[in-house]
Amino acid sequence: MNERQRPHSHPASQDPYERGFEHKLYENDIGPVRPHPRPNPRPNPNPRPNPPHGMNKKKKKKKKGGGGFGLLLVLLAFLLTAAVFSLNLYIEAPMEDVPGRKSGNTTILLAGRDKSGLNTDTLMLVNVDSNAGSVSLMSIPRDTKVNSTYTPHKINGAFAANGGGENGIRWLCNYIRDSLGVYPDGYLLVDLDCFVEIVDLFGGVDYDVPMAMNYEDITQDLFIHLEPGMQHLDGYASMGLVRFRKGYAMQDLDRVKVQRDFLLSAFDQWQKVGNLRKLPQALEILREHSMTNLSTANFLWLAQSALLCGRENMHSYTMPYTVGKTYIYVKADEELLDLINSHFNPYEKRVTLDDLDVAR
Repeated sequence: MNERQRPHSHPASQDPYERGFEHKLYENDIGPVRPHPRPNPRPNPNPRPNPPHGMNKKKKKKKKGGGGFGLLLVLLAFLLTAAVFSLNLYIEAPMEDVPGRKSGNTTILLAGRDKSGLNTDTLMLVNVDSNAGSVSLMSIPRDTKVNSTYTPHKINGAFAANGGGENGIRWLCNYIRDSLGVYPDGYLLVDLDCFVEIVDLFGGVDYDVPMAMNYEDITQDLFIHLEPGMQHLDGYASMGLVRFRKGYAMQDLDRVKVQRDFLLSAFDQWQKVGNLRKLPQALEILREHSMTNLSTANFLWLAQSALLCGRENMHSYTMPYTVGKTYIYVKADEELLDLINSHFNPYEKRVTLDDLDVAR
């Protein structure tokens, strides 16, 4: 299966995408499509499978990067909600039928690949809690150290080091569980072209660029030249904005702040009735440039729940960390546990320090 194709359980001849967007929305037998193999979800999301060849399994202990992909997908989720309200659609929360879970609560991994398609330089956990009426986003720095045998031991290399595809995603999720105690319920992996095309589709974004941004990398076909101040950014310029980090004092850590500001600006500007007609094309772009185990019913549930929460109840965080010479280290303490259990753990069982396998 092509890595960029959306996994589905229907034969190709019955794929609702082949019959058009309207049929896709009304396909009532769609359920969560889960990759195989995958660690069994349980009320305790901490057990890990035997590592594949070349991977370490250590004893338990007491972001040249893409950017903005996760932010863009959150925006699309809000826009999709209009379709939910205007049509009688089948929706379903991911993993809702698994015992030991909080009702109406799910955590999804959003990942963006760099130009090479190998490193997942943008990593974000998104939790939707429909009962509490909140959406929480956590940025995971690309240079976060993990317990791997590949080098450097950065989380953004996990996908490529494990062969990409579903196996790469599974091990990326394993490292997230090691670091944060939560194995994501689902994932959405997208590439650079998706970001550029969708921003252009919705007419770009007016944004106040915080500083002069000048950076070139021929190997990535990346040429960033932005002046400070308010301006209209098309898709390529927006990509430069959310990828730029070399001029910041904290580089990747400062970049995630700009990404969040960009999210809010685009959210305000894209809430137009006229944009609803662009949704089928946006979904097709997303399908072309993404890999996911979420069904359309899952996406629509996420969209409806997110919009009902409202912007005022959208909260963004960066993973608690300490900074080293080469790596970002997870700060495994009570502050981290409180953040995870309050905003990102979809299970009733609390995550504890014993559930973590944080790299030192």
